[in-house]
Amino acid sequence: MKRTNDAIVGLVVVVIVVALGGSLAWVKGTDVGKRQNEVIARFHDVGNARVGNIVVIRGVVGGRIQGIELAPAGWVDVRMKLDPSVQLPAEPVVLLNESSLFGEWQATIVERSALPHDETVRQQIADASREHGVLPGATLPGIGKLTAVAGQIAGDVANVAGRVEVAFDDQAARELRGSIRNVADLSKTLATTVRMHASDLDTLTNQLRTTIATLNRTAVTVQGTAQRIDSAATSQQVRDIIENLAAYRGILDEIVKLRMLDLTDIHPAVVFDPTLPYRGR
Repeated sequence: MKRTNDAIVGLVVVVIVVALGGSLAWVKGTDVGKRQNEVIARFHDVGNARVGNIVVIRGVVGGRIQGIELAPAGWVDVRMKLDPSVQLPAEPVVLLNESSLFGEWQATIVERSALPHDETVRQQIADASREHGVLPGATLPGIGKLTAVAGQIAGDVANVAGRVEVAFDDQAARELRGSIRNVADLSKTLATTVRMHASDLDTLTNQLRTTIATLNRTAVTVQGTAQRIDSAATSQQVRDIIENLAAYRGILDEIVKLRMLDLTDIHPAVVFDPTLPYRGR
């Protein structure tokens, strides 16, 4: 009877130990009896990441964090166990970030080209890419840090709003209201002026149109006169007119020379005006 009780107690102890071991392995994310691939990523800081956090690749849980260890030169190495079926991207990098509002973290494996447009994150990846065989990693800011930054931005906005309120007092509001009223009055005056002078513009347009029509008619008349002169005068008549003008050209030149003479030097009473005989006609 005593041996039976000892055997039962021993069996209960073994079951409890196995249950505790299984629970511990489940909490740590250890898959007993399942072969896994190990991947190491290097970070400047891992934030609040812990052993047992999930590893996500393309939106699917593909493993868990198995260890976090300090490395030389101020680095932190994170060992991750991945399922054998998981295929890494061509240029894999690891991002540590919060996965919920309750402080849970996860490691996300993405391709280098899919990194967010954040200079800090890209600089962390570049710094951690110097060792072969280790995936470069970066830590995204947590929700707490984002909340603190948002609070700082809100404070800055409140300060700016306070300064604007101080600068934009009642006097400035009255001046702005007066400026708006002046602009409205100016718009009304301009509209009234345009309406008053609209008829003048129409009259000016009509007069301009009439003048253009008159010029067109004059041009047509001049063209017709030229054509009639051209048709009436023969080439012989034109030559005769030119020869007559050439014959009188010498007399006209002499008259011009006489007019240019200053005869008062010879006698003050002498005044030559070749056109005087023709004025009485």
